[in-house]
Amino acid sequence: MTSEEKFQEHVLANIETAESQIDYSFFGLRELIDLHGAASVAKMLVDMNNVLKPYDGFQVLAEHDLEHLSVEQAIIDFADSDLFTAAEVQIAKTRLAIHKRRKQRERSE
Repeated sequence: MTSEEKFQEHVLANIETAESQIDYSFFGLRELIDLHGAASVAKMLVDMNNVLKPYDGFQVLAEHDLEHLSVEQAIIDFADSDLFTAAEVQIAKTRLAIHKRRKQRERSE
């Protein structure tokens, strides 16, 4: 199995886990993955122009403390696979860190 196939399997398993834990369908993300593959979709989601604009699915995961099932976390999990550039991995880390700080700030208010 290639790194890309392993990544896709990982992302789809995370989606299944998230859907089983919350009342939300990641149909749009699944559709994109079917069309373009998980690695390509992940690259779209961490495009430099969208660092501060998390997609709807990320927002839903965050509301349920399931960020560990996000595409961003999957990119970090596969940082050593050569599927993603150092910049893409950093963007994924940055988005998760920004969200974590926001969440901590909200909880302390």
